[in-house]
Amino acid sequence: MEIKYKKFDTHSHIGVDARHPFISNIEDYVRNAKQNGINRSLLIGVPLPVYPKEGGIFTPLNWNLSGINFVIASEFVDSDGNLIRGNVEENPFAESNSLLETQVKNNSSTDLKLDFVPHVHPLLDTEMHLNETLEKKPLAVKVHGSSWGINPKDISPSFFQTLKKYNVPLIVHTDYNQDPQNGRHLIQKMNDPLVWIDLCQRYGVRASLAHGLRLCQESWKKVSKSGGQFIVGFGPKLDTKQSHRVKTTGVDYTPALLGMADLSKLTYDVDFAWNTESYDFLDWTLGDELIGKVSEDELMAVYAGNARRFYGGID
Repeated sequence: MEIKYKKFDTHSHIGVDARHPFISNIEDYVRNAKQNGINRSLLIGVPLPVYPKEGGIFTPLNWNLSGINFVIASEFVDSDGNLIRGNVEENPFAESNSLLETQVKNNSSTDLKLDFVPHVHPLLDTEMHLNETLEKKPLAVKVHGSSWGINPKDISPSFFQTLKKYNVPLIVHTDYNQDPQNGRHLIQKMNDPLVWIDLCQRYGVRASLAHGLRLCQESWKKVSKSGGQFIVGFGPKLDTKQSHRVKTTGVDYTPALLGMADLSKLTYDVDFAWNTESYDFLDWTLGDELIGKVSEDELMAVYAGNARRFYGGID
């Protein structure tokens, strides 16, 4: 089948995650991306990476509930299967970033250009490490606040000021919870897109905001008036019928999103490999939802044009 439109995937994950049963395998990603017309991708580590380390398997940061409280710890499973929890160390993703960066470079090609996006931890990365990360001039860096236990309002101004100095955009996992019952839910609610938009605007940081701004109409109004400061990832198709994690419920995701979105800010993203509620199925047809609902120029802008402009007119 001929692929008429080429796509820029602005947000996908690679790796093994401590809380996700589906392995985000880079070879699987590359094969499917090429089959679905993707020729540029931003690849990010999974939020809670798991990888081999001498004598066992290591997770630099995982979350658990202690009663109703949200707690984080590092985890090491030794060769005998014993689980050892410890404190989360500074620069928790330095090692997993390095491992993934090599994978991404080895799998990039002329017909599918892959860009590595490092994780940065706003509370635990040292100033030196953050500067070293940004000095490499990645296209973007990623924060996954709701998996790492971060209240965005606790982030030091110096973190945003450093991003601003290097002019590196931030990819943000936006979240929400309408009815928090425990610490996990509260962290989700704290990562409200409105909070992230306000912080980025305060410090002049450009950002790619994931998950359709959780169908938050007020967030979309702010983004629409922001000039070129923000783009917003389209995918995945969030559960809006029963979910507490969107601000507009009881609607079909795509029509609701298109009804509030500024299409000059919307970008295509797959969110590989967990873009459906069913973890044994991955939806690669996300972009097809737009066909016939927007003009051809708007479709091409969402598929690639908006992201290429935001990231500096890259090919």
